[in-house]
Amino acid sequence: MKTPPVCLSLGNWMCAVLLAVTLVAPRLASAATVIYSDDFSGLSSANLDGTAPDTRSGTDGGSASATWIADTSAFKASGTVTGQSGNMRYALLAFTPIAGNIYTLKVDLNTTDFGSVNYLAAGFTSNAATSTSSTALNAPWMSMAANGVGKIYYNGQNQFSDGGTFGTAGSVSNPITLTLVLDTTSALWKTSYSVYDFTTLGVVSSGAYNYTVNPTITSVFIGDIIYGGTVDNFSLTVVPEPNAIALFGMAILVSVGLIRLRASRTRFATNS
Repeated sequence: MKTPPVCLSLGNWMCAVLLAVTLVAPRLASAATVIYSDDFSGLSSANLDGTAPDTRSGTDGGSASATWIADTSAFKASGTVTGQSGNMRYALLAFTPIAGNIYTLKVDLNTTDFGSVNYLAAGFTSNAATSTSSTALNAPWMSMAANGVGKIYYNGQNQFSDGGTFGTAGSVSNPITLTLVLDTTSALWKTSYSVYDFTTLGVVSSGAYNYTVNPTITSVFIGDIIYGGTVDNFSLTVVPEPNAIALFGMAILVSVGLIRLRASRTRFATNS
C-alpha cells in the first residue's frame, strides 16, 4: 500500500488524524444506534412477558436489562398476538427519550382479518399497565385495522386520532410497516410517521406534527384490541444528535488547520 501523498510531508500522527476523521466523519453522520430490536423468534407456546428483546442497550434512554412487560393473555414470544375483548392489551419496553436525539420506532404488523374493530398498534406511551382502556395522554402512537384503515395519535388515544386516518377500507394490505420518528433536538419536540405497504411496495401514508407541550414518555409499546394478528421486526434506534456531529466537524477543521500549520512551519524551516 502506497503512502498517501499528504503523509510524505507530515508527521505520522498528524497523518493518522487526517485519515481517521476522513473515514469516520461520514459514518458518524449516518450511523444509527440500536436501542432495542426483536424479531420474536421465541416459542409460540411461551409468553412474551419477561423475555428479553434480541438487542437491548442502556444508552440514549433505553435499558440494558429491559424485558418485555406484556399482557400474558395476548402476546407470545413468537410474535403471535391473541386478541382479547375489552381493554387494549400492551407489551412494553422501558424507554425515556433524552433531549437532543432523533429516535425511530419501526414494527411490521399483520392484523387478523376481522374488519374495522380489530387493530394492532405501536408507539410511545407513559402507560405502565398491560391492560387499560386508553393510553396516556400526550404521546404519539399509531394503529392499523384489519380492513386497511389506520389512525395516528399525536397526543394519545383520548385525543381521538388527532393526526387523522390513513387508508380506506381495503386500500392498505397486510402486512405493513409502521414507522414513528420522535425528534427531540429542539426545545419543542416533533414527531412524524410513515406507513409502508408490502403489497404495493411503497409508502402509502405519512405525516408530521410539532408539539406545543412535549409528551411524557416512559415506554415504547406494541398493542392489540379484539382479534389479534402477528408482529415482527420491532426496533427502536437513535441517530447521533446534530450538535455532536457539528462538534466532530469542528474537530476535523481544527485537525486540518494544525496539519497545514505544521506543514507551513516545516517548509519555512527548510527554506531558512
